[in-house]
Amino acid sequence: MRENGNLIFVQMFMNHIIEINKDSIFSLIELNSRDFFTSEEVKQIMGGNAVQFSTDLRQNNKYNSINSFIERRDVILFDIMQGRFLHKLLIDKKSNEMYFIENFRDDLLLNDNVSAIMPAIGCFEIDGVYCYLSDSYLTSKYIELAKNGSLSPNVGRLEQLKQLDAESNPVVFFYEFK
Repeated sequence: MRENGNLIFVQMFMNHIIEINKDSIFSLIELNSRDFFTSEEVKQIMGGNAVQFSTDLRQNNKYNSINSFIERRDVILFDIMQGRFLHKLLIDKKSNEMYFIENFRDDLLLNDNVSAIMPAIGCFEIDGVYCYLSDSYLTSKYIELAKNGSLSPNVGRLEQLKQLDAESNPVVFFYEFK
């Protein structure tokens, strides 16, 4: 959902982010690159079995999906998969410039000089963003980070996080907009 309340829509292999409001449907953002799949390449990949499809996506160095759309004031942030790599893109709405963000680090969650896979973005609302740990491996890593003091002491319910195990219910973090 956009900050203005309109819906956004994206499917795998699309190079557009579509906006839907009560009166119209239109392309909000169009990404142009030779690194997007062509329609013929999509047909070829979709013709195989599920295992081959997954392998083709990971091995092919092309953009295949856009997700985790967040809009806040003058910026839009979203993720784009290229092969097996996740990139973060930031659009400055005032200057109409787009940036690939390298070395994106969660300095609200992690202490200095600590690196870890970031929680996945779930959704956002007017007050902030909800992120979650996407699997039991990542949950166990964050429990370990909490126990060894690598998470910020400002993380809410830090002591409860230390008591969890990898099979606990999903862990959700809320990042409040300031």
